[in-house]
Amino acid sequence: MAALMPIIMLTGNGHVGATAFFYFDHDLLPLVRQNRQGFLLYPALAAGGCLALSPLSANAWTILLIGYFAWQLYHYSRQNYGLVAFAAQSCGAGKLPAEINSMLDLGVAAAIVRTVSVSALTFQISAYFSSSRA
Repeated sequence: MAALMPIIMLTGNGHVGATAFFYFDHDLLPLVRQNRQGFLLYPALAAGGCLALSPLSANAWTILLIGYFAWQLYHYSRQNYGLVAFAAQSCGAGKLPAEINSMLDLGVAAAIVRTVSVSALTFQISAYFSSSRA
């Protein structure tokens, strides 16, 4: 797992943390003022919700993290789709076919189902070894 940390930091959470840059970008401040809920209220509610849920069990946190990572996967895939669509428009290839959108959604759904099934198996193995030591 330690070997994966640099990859995770470069491709995952670093991306999320880098969003803080926009809160200090003077050119973006008028947009922040126009949409205070999206930029201030919702992030504050998310942070407060995480703090309120911190006493939960490890299983509950695992479920919450699976939800978070599922959202991240969906979010990143939609960003990538947006970049490809933008590039296609920019080079004159026109609008992307609707089937690409459906294929992307199916791929994300399959990855989420696989993640949940692997997590369920991990719970079962963990419970087995925990009960055999008792």
